[in-house]
Amino acid sequence: MSEESPFTLRRFETENRHLYYLPKDLFVRLVGRKSIYLIGSRGTGKTTLLKALHWEEQLNNKELAAKLKDLNVGRGYIGIYLRMPRSMASIFDQWSPTTNDSTRAVFFCLYLDLMWVQGACDGIANLILEKELRASTSSEHKITHELLQRFPELQSGALGKTPLSIKGFGSLLYEKRREMERWAISGLERTDSEISAAFPITQIGEFGRVAGAALARFCEASSQNDRNWHFKVCLDETECFSPFQQRALNTSVRLVETPVSFVVSYVRLVDVTSTCIKSLSLQDADREVVPLDGMTDPEFTDLAEGVATIRLRRLCPASPEFTTRAVFGDLDINELLCGILNTSTNPEAKRLLRAAEELRATPFFSETREPSSISPPIYEAYILDRLALKPPSPESAQWEKRRQNSAEIRKRMVAAYLCICKELKTQVKYAGAKMILQMSDCCIRDYLSMLDSVFQSLDVPVCEFAGRRISANEQDNAIRAVSRRKNETIPKSEVGSPVETLRLIDSLGQLTSRLQTATRDMKGLKSPERGLFLLAGDDSIVRSSDAMRLISEAADAGFLKMLVAEDRTVKFRIHGSLAAAYGLSYRGAYYENVLKQSDLEPLYSEVNTALRSDRVAHLADLLLREEARLPLFEGME
Repeated sequence: MSEESPFTLRRFETENRHLYYLPKDLFVRLVGRKSIYLIGSRGTGKTTLLKALHWEEQLNNKELAAKLKDLNVGRGYIGIYLRMPRSMASIFDQWSPTTNDSTRAVFFCLYLDLMWVQGACDGIANLILEKELRASTSSEHKITHELLQRFPELQSGALGKTPLSIKGFGSLLYEKRREMERWAISGLERTDSEISAAFPITQIGEFGRVAGAALARFCEASSQNDRNWHFKVCLDETECFSPFQQRALNTSVRLVETPVSFVVSYVRLVDVTSTCIKSLSLQDADREVVPLDGMTDPEFTDLAEGVATIRLRRLCPASPEFTTRAVFGDLDINELLCGILNTSTNPEAKRLLRAAEELRATPFFSETREPSSISPPIYEAYILDRLALKPPSPESAQWEKRRQNSAEIRKRMVAAYLCICKELKTQVKYAGAKMILQMSDCCIRDYLSMLDSVFQSLDVPVCEFAGRRISANEQDNAIRAVSRRKNETIPKSEVGSPVETLRLIDSLGQLTSRLQTATRDMKGLKSPERGLFLLAGDDSIVRSSDAMRLISEAADAGFLKMLVAEDRTVKFRIHGSLAAAYGLSYRGAYYENVLKQSDLEPLYSEVNTALRSDRVAHLADLLLREEARLPLFEGME
């Protein structure tokens, strides 16, 4: 179609002007003075949140300024957005291995301090130009002279003149940082005395703490308003830090003092407690850990629909608030099944429809069904038939447990849906607001991808999209297409071993499908929606294995969902956005399956596709031997 899609995805760095939707409660916490670790896989909005704190975005993006005013978060802080390149983090980690760890930790944290203090100086200089701060030249010279007196090593080898303005001091820090990079890139060993002569090597984070306090006093003295200024150091993509660098950063966060705090983002939970100082750990009192992947359904819905609304209003200012439900409708599994069965030529489809109509008239069903449902109880009829159960009558001893049993049936709703589609040899249909939201798996990027795919497939103007009810077939075609496209991007993604990762994801997708649609002995109903994989084995072997590396990288890139990554427990599943590519449950998975390293290795190392599929089938058979049957109509004959 000719109209631009409001949901087209671009990386933050490639956008001319970013559109912001800021969850109020979360953003207010980020603006506060307590350090925060943001944990969330790619596409959960970490960069947007950190960039919204950055002084340059706040000065130059008028829409962001309006959002901040609406949130009533005020100013009085200077946010500095930083992203250390993965290659530079690796270079610093390998530099001068014979130097003692204490000096190396101080050296690394000094590099971070030089980056953020330079950014703070640039922010202050711009606030002076904007006349938000009013300061004399002499006051600038005084504060920079104070810092140079405290850290004379900053001027070692410098050719510039003093006194320095705030901007000039920032330039000096930039040159000093570049010198540190040249040292690290050269790979030359340095003695402690050489390092101390060239750089202010004191305590971890001391330069940042002292400089932050001095610059905050300068801002307060220069401000026209009575503000208690502070600095927000916003570090993005810090998963590239080595364990040693992470401990060094934790130490800096542990020792930081007002008016400085950190907002640090990771794609997965890392060591957020260990420091470089014995008997000193990072506690909840020092920083808050915010798991973006752990948002509740209402929280993610508010975030996703808020983002969709501002994107629509960029192209259509009069667009109403976007709601997924209004456009995609309520999820009704029986309604989807009704459409599938009515178009099927399989005799079993007609038989199942008749059984559903008969069940509709029973007292059990009329007492327990949802009042809003108008479709016949197809999945309920299937479950009762395949598990050889009969609904209790009012005279039965089980009648009083009818609501409990009805709840147990609903737990098998999706499992029944998947199994019915398998028996009829038809594709699972994906449609409805709940499916779209849950398949997004708390990822804004995947939510927008699905909306974009649906919009691109329709020939409707932007201004009509939010007010149009889209049919189940239109939704299904678009969702299936975007799920397949995401799967096809694995070879071009940022994972370290794209070929092996593609094999692993494809094998796990097939394995999950086999587990969730196992109709032999109806194991797919007795242990519904299996597919949580628990990696077992010796901790050191698991952690250092190729399988663990592939799993971690695939989770970072949004192809797997890492649920637990602790010392002795690794639990993961296929990402919800790939459900339509493999015919899986839109809800993900609920029951655990223990895998060993020897189970996983053939799933990514076997080159022959047919042999790899055979290994998947064999592994599924082994896992299906164990059942975790839930109670249904207990005590019935």
